[in-house]
Amino acid sequence: MLLDSNDENGLAYVETANLDGEKNLKLKQSKTEIRELIQKVGIDNIKGKYKFFSFQTLPTGQMLAEKPNCKIHRFRGIAEIEGLEAIYFNYSNLLLRGTFLKNTTYALGLVVYTGHDTKLMKNQGACRNKKSHIEKQLNKYIFGVFIVQLIMCLLLTLLAISHKVTYFPLKYEPHYQ
Repeated sequence: MLLDSNDENGLAYVETANLDGEKNLKLKQSKTEIRELIQKVGIDNIKGKYKFFSFQTLPTGQMLAEKPNCKIHRFRGIAEIEGLEAIYFNYSNLLLRGTFLKNTTYALGLVVYTGHDTKLMKNQGACRNKKSHIEKQLNKYIFGVFIVQLIMCLLLTLLAISHKVTYFPLKYEPHYQ
């Protein structure tokens, strides 16, 4: 979740080529209320790096987000922070794993999903088996040849059995006398 960036409006530009193959930059924006809260509690930005502070100075609150899912272009969340009204988050506030910051010096964020619960990991599915048109056609021909051979084997086996029974009836005759 994007909380702040080096831009005065809290904007960050990300490249999502690893997710959707698009090389163009997408705009992400932090919420104004969060940026104001960060400035209010005294997180100092010194030369593009945040100087961290005691957690005792932070107001308490919680972040509620939808359950992890594979929909990388959809997100809804809500932050309930002491002394503020509920702050609603959406996809434009979310920095996904696998994206790269571009034209942005730094970004301060809050981790929403980790490990196998990240949208990128949820979006990983079984690999599709790709086959060309020629390969599909060849498979049909091979299956057809197999069926024809199977029918011929069964037919010739039945003919051989009937021929043997007709012309060479089974009789028990001892070989010695």
